[in-house]
Amino acid sequence: MEKKEWIIATMAASKEELWTPVQIQKALFLVAQNVPDAEEAGGFEFVAHHYGPFDVTIYHELEKLEMEGIAHIFPTPHPRRFGLSREGQRLGQVYLSQLDDSVAGYIRRVAEFVHKLSFGALVRAIYKAYPHMKENSVFA
Repeated sequence: MEKKEWIIATMAASKEELWTPVQIQKALFLVAQNVPDAEEAGGFEFVAHHYGPFDVTIYHELEKLEMEGIAHIFPTPHPRRFGLSREGQRLGQVYLSQLDDSVAGYIRRVAEFVHKLSFGALVRAIYKAYPHMKENSVFA
């Protein structure tokens, strides 16, 4: 799958409708790190940034998906929120169904994990599991 398909599948795996920037970044990082071929096939390039793993191209893909009517970007004061349109949700379910059951299950667990934690708890959990991603952190 391509990067945009991984994004759509991951977002569709959540029972939550909206995603914060930290949730989508960390979820896709976990998928890229732990799903065989996801990082290479998806073209993800995470770097250690202010709040851990970050790939700016995820935002570019979300902007393209919004123009295609697949995603929505809600520019709330802070932070932005991202969601899928009905068509995006449908596509995401198709992409998930094309994955091995264990991979789709993992993506669903990741989506649930990032949504249940607060911003701070999520960043700390990522730093604990991937200490090299704390390198450029501004998070105390």
